Parts: sequence; C-alpha cells; structure tokens
Amino acid sequence: MLKVLLFIRPFLFFLTPVYFLISFFRNKLYDFGILVSYTQDHPVISIGNISVGGTGKTPCVALVLTRLEHLIDGINPVVLSRGYNRTTKGFFIVSSTSHCDEVGDEPLMIKRKFPKITVAVSENRKDGLEKVKNHSLQNPVFVLDDGYQRRDIKKDLEILLTTYSHPIFQDTLMPTGNLRESANGCKRADLVIVTKCPRHLSTEIKDRFLSSIKTAPETPLLFSSIAYSNCLKSFRKDATLKLEEIKNSRALVVSGIANPQDFERRAQELFGHTEHIRFPDHHAYRKKDIESILSRYRSENHDFLLTTEKDFMRLLPYRPILPPLYYQEINMTLNTEGLEQLDKSLLQALSKNNIIRTP
Repeated sequence: MLKVLLFIRPFLFFLTPVYFLISFFRNKLYDFGILVSYTQDHPVISIGNISVGGTGKTPCVALVLTRLEHLIDGINPVVLSRGYNRTTKGFFIVSSTSHCDEVGDEPLMIKRKFPKITVAVSENRKDGLEKVKNHSLQNPVFVLDDGYQRRDIKKDLEILLTTYSHPIFQDTLMPTGNLRESANGCKRADLVIVTKCPRHLSTEIKDRFLSSIKTAPETPLLFSSIAYSNCLKSFRKDATLKLEEIKNSRALVVSGIANPQDFERRAQELFGHTEHIRFPDHHAYRKKDIESILSRYRSENHDFLLTTEKDFMRLLPYRPILPPLYYQEINMTLNTEGLEQLDKSLLQALSKNNIIRTP
C-alpha cells in the first residue's frame, strides 16, 4: 500500500495548491482573530511538527517531562495525546496496564516510562483538557503530543521538531510532499529542535539550518541526537540483555514505524546477523501477523526478536506466544547549551501562568 502511495504522489501535484489554500486561510483566520483559540488557566506546552512521519515527538515528550521534573517541585505534568490509531473514541486516562488498541502505542509508552504522570487520550483536545482538570490535579502542566496544528488551543510554549535528514526546507506540501502546512508555519514556533542529528555538527551546517528554517528572528534553534540505552529490555523489568551478550547472535527485526532505516541500521550494529520485517506506521498487529513473524523466526533459526519501543507496546498482548522479544530504549539528548535553552523556555512558559516567577 505504501509503495502505491509513493508511486502516485507525483501525479497528485495539482492538489498541492488546493491543500495550500485550505491550510493558508485556516491559519489566517486564527492570525486575524476570526477564529479564537481556547484559553485555560494552566500552562500548555505543545510538541509537534509540520512534517508527516517520525520526527521524534515521543522522545521529545519524554525529555520535556524529565526536565519539568528536574526544574521544579509541586507541579503535575499531564500528557494529552490524540491516541493515534486506537480503536476507541473519546476520553481515556491511560494506565500502565492499558491495552494499546484502547489508548494508542505512544501514550502507553509514555505512561510506562513515567508511571506517576497522568497520561490521557482524546481526539477532542479541548474536551480532554477540561476532563483532565476535573481530576483535581494541583498545578497541572499540560504537554500536548502532536499539537502544532492545534490552533484552536492557546499554548504557552510551541516546540517544533524537524529531522536532520529530512528538514522542512527540503520538503513540499502534501500530497506530493510531507508538509502539513506551508514552511511559513515555522514562524509560530517558540523553539525549534532539529532531531536525529549526528553527534558532531560543523558551524557551517548549523548556520545553514538557521538560515533555511523560516522562524521568527529570535526563535532558538537546537540540535539533538539519539542516545541508546546500554542494554536490551524485555517484558519483565529484570529481563535485560547487555549489548556484549548479543554481538554474534541472529535477530529478526520487526517494526511498524514511519522511518525504520535508522532502527534497522542500529540493529545491524548490535547483532551478528539480522533480517527485517516491515509493517506500516502504527501497525495494529493481529494473529496472522504474529503467525508470519513466528514462521520467519523459526525457519531462519533466529536467537532473538528485536522491535522498537513503540512496536513493543503493540506486541504486549502476544507475549505468551512470542519468542524472546526485546527493544532498545532511545532518548533525545541535547548538549549543555541546548539543555539550558530548553529549561529557560520551559520556565518562561510556566511563569506565564504564575506557577513560578522568573527573575
């Protein structure tokens, strides 16, 4: 299906002007105050993108939650997500034992990483904000997952993500490209993070990104990298594998994410031999998929089954029949200067609602 969509994309160029006009006039209605954004009394931090596909929103949400916990006591971060590709409708509070079909893979992943934090899903974000407030949390700080296009909600901090390998300025509008709106939408961002960067970037490359991304003049631009955990994790917290234990092993690599290339490249670095099975992004695994995975696993005498952390959430219901299944945790990292700027932006957002006072 994905190959068919990629093939027909060039033939849909005539729809791009239509898409542009729709997104342009919608944004202008908000810019001119004809459409009014919903405002409430607690800080709202939005993390999102202009591009369709994996820009690293979930690792960024995790980083923001970690920094909020580090910065100030007495606040209650609340993650609010749409719960993409779930089979349910309406508002749900996510628990660590929730089913992926009920709440979505990314909210479940966040809840399992941060069990003390409230995570909720609602396709109507305004309704979700109101219902979370009814839970009588003291000093809630809302973190909107994939909230950049939600102009109907006023935010105190708008964080925009773009990837190093497929930056916004090298893309075009849907349906021929991956942009949800014009690149001029970057001007709404309070902070831009270029994700999945190599560890060391030259000043020339950083300057090229700075001059090419159409932000407001004073908007900070940060560069983040991926950091991998030093072990593989499984169903039980104590079931971990050190990386040196798997170097000469054979692994079947299974993923259902937007851009699996980096994950597959990492798997090849970890194991002596790998084979890959790709599913569509946010794929809902069913019994026939599991049977196919098991057949491939057994026929090739693999030692391990490796998947992404998000896919792991979707495969949890099948753990009684799956072979040894592992994932490697990934985190977003910033250098010292980048962390200081992120902290500064978060503190400014909280100060707008008098949760804290900045000097």
